[in-house]
Amino acid sequence: MQYAPQFRDKLFIINLEGAVVGSDNFFNVVLDLAVLYFLGVRFVIVHGD
Repeated sequence: MQYAPQFRDKLFIINLEGAVVGSDNFFNVVLDLAVLYFLGVRFVIVHGD
């Protein structure tokens, strides 16, 4: 969290593989992305294999 302010208003491309989407840990990934969003870090999610 200490590094998030320096990335505020920046745009990142995040590639999520199909295995991540189907994993038990997917909820945690989505939660982390939500936290980044609310801290002002912008991103685009791309689905790939």
